[in-house]
Amino acid sequence: MTLDELKAEITAALMVLAPRIRGIEDLLKVSLSAATLDQLSRARNDHVRRRDLLQVVLNSLNATESGMANLRQNGYPDVPTFAVVLDVFNELHEQLVDIEAAVSEFEIDPAVTLMVSLGAAAPKS
Repeated sequence: MTLDELKAEITAALMVLAPRIRGIEDLLKVSLSAATLDQLSRARNDHVRRRDLLQVVLNSLNATESGMANLRQNGYPDVPTFAVVLDVFNELHEQLVDIEAAVSEFEIDPAVTLMVSLGAAAPKS
């Protein structure tokens, strides 16, 4: 399902709920028994909750669409490189050489490596 199809499906669901909520709200204003009003109130609350959840998803989809447009305007998916003057590049390269030299002085300590071998399972007696 595409983003547009999902947005259309959610929008259609919102359009189905809107008149139902309005109709229930109208019924809540007429003289009905307490039991009927209680059931109508529950139905209204359920529909409103569903409407609110649908709206949250629709807002999120719109935000995602907008965010992706902003990313594309920023050159996504390419990762930009930065042009620097020669002195800056040389300084960065010197730091890289120093860091690589320092890291090459280290190795994994075999004492902290754990190897576990389990024997065959023995039946319980």
